Amino acid sequence: MKNKKHVLGVAFISSVFLAAVGLVAFKTTPSLIRTNALGGSGTSDDPYLIASASDMEEVMSNVNTAANDYSGKYLSITADLSIELSATSQSKTFRGHLDGGNHTLTLSTSATGTYVAMFNCVGGAGSVSNITFAGSLSGVGESSSTVCAFNYGRIENIINNCSISSAASNSYVGGIAGSEINASAVITNCVNNATISGSKYVGGIVGNLRVGTISNTINKGNVTASSSSVAGIAGLIGRANTETFNAVITDCINEGNISGAGQVAGIAGGIYPQLTCTNCSNYGNITTSANSGAGGIAGLINSNVGSATFSFTNCYSSGTVTTSAGWAGGLFGYAGSASLGTVTFNNVLSAARLVCTNSTGYLGGFMAGQNSNNMTFNLIKCQSMASVSCSATSNVSNGIGIAATTIGTNEDSTLEKNDGYKGVELSSTTIAMLRAIREFDCTYSASAETIMSDGVDALTADEITVLSSTIHYGASSYQNDYYTSALYIENYLSTHNSGARGITNLFNNNNIKIIIPVAIVLAGALSLVGIIFIRKRKMEK
Repeated sequence: MKNKKHVLGVAFISSVFLAAVGLVAFKTTPSLIRTNALGGSGTSDDPYLIASASDMEEVMSNVNTAANDYSGKYLSITADLSIELSATSQSKTFRGHLDGGNHTLTLSTSATGTYVAMFNCVGGAGSVSNITFAGSLSGVGESSSTVCAFNYGRIENIINNCSISSAASNSYVGGIAGSEINASAVITNCVNNATISGSKYVGGIVGNLRVGTISNTINKGNVTASSSSVAGIAGLIGRANTETFNAVITDCINEGNISGAGQVAGIAGGIYPQLTCTNCSNYGNITTSANSGAGGIAGLINSNVGSATFSFTNCYSSGTVTTSAGWAGGLFGYAGSASLGTVTFNNVLSAARLVCTNSTGYLGGFMAGQNSNNMTFNLIKCQSMASVSCSATSNVSNGIGIAATTIGTNEDSTLEKNDGYKGVELSSTTIAMLRAIREFDCTYSASAETIMSDGVDALTADEITVLSSTIHYGASSYQNDYYTSALYIENYLSTHNSGARGITNLFNNNNIKIIIPVAIVLAGALSLVGIIFIRKRKMEK
């Protein structure tokens, strides 16, 4: 009798306890159970959890139909997912904080409309971070990309391996975002490895940087436009040549091959308002088939604002710039005939190879020039080590440029206007050594020559002279810091913020979905055990 009472008591107490656990869990998360299918409560310590493709599709649908913009909420992706994108709705904005946990989203689409992206807009208070994209988006329309069509907020630590091609007449296509159009918007610590193509306004990172900042990014993918305004980082800067908004590109590298019909460059293709470009390098090959500017760093500047300022500081360009129509420079291509304002080059080096495949080209080892004297160029500590190849030798210069160009200052520079063929043909080994000297802050020496070249070729006397003077024009510690962190950002992303959040509270996240049914089942099971035991004891008697 005593045993029977003991068992009944244990069963009853256990049932009551487990049922209470279920009720407590139910009552402590009423909003979760009734209004949100995702785990978590949306706080920074307990974010909504996106564990499946359906979870991600729910979030995208909520944002793109304005059902929920997740303002101030935190969301975390917890697994690799495959997502099919549809065309997003204009002006629908994600205002939360999405952390991808370094997981991979494999994208696909059958949509051909405009704004094909994960979100239409990332809002000014929103952020997206720590995601690797894979897959392919083919035949999409205007303003299509991986993260968003328009960025007003912060996008960081994104690796894009998803190829994108747009059939729209005005593409505005980029590997990370279609356009960035807010003064406080930032895209930082991102890498594009994929092929990006469209008609015009095409970039490895963004199609159109109207205003805002791009920093610490690398483009390694080939970027192609059938028309104009294409670059490794941002295809188009601004939207109109009367704007005065300032866009900023800093600590960026292009290693992809860039091609288009004018306004083609490694960093910034067509520049229409103002631009501040700092600590940027181009190593890709640049190819243009139209006569509207191509260069290693910048393609075309076109401004009708007399007070407009454009600055390029601590920049470097190598690779081959090829034109079949003219106006190509190792660093900068062409300033439009109506351009007004001031362009400052400070501590800038051109080590490009310039090639023209017709007889009417205008080539400059540093820049091709402009058609009028409306724009003033200030050159401070600048150097051209470029080589040029063109049958129209009268239109070729290794110096500043070809056409009418106003030079405000030429302080400590080795450039002269129309100083034809002062440059030297640089071998691939020499280019590699220059890169090491500039970006790793090392000094040139005879022993370094042997080590770096690995015996591939011997340097000429001219090249040795060039290398000996290069330290004056670019080596500094920031390049080492940036290059180390940016070039190996994939490794950084694989270890940083890996998704481990410590011990999860029992009643948080998806645990709640398990606790309630388990508590009820166990309570019922223990009660049943007690009943069976009592009946058995009765039968024994």
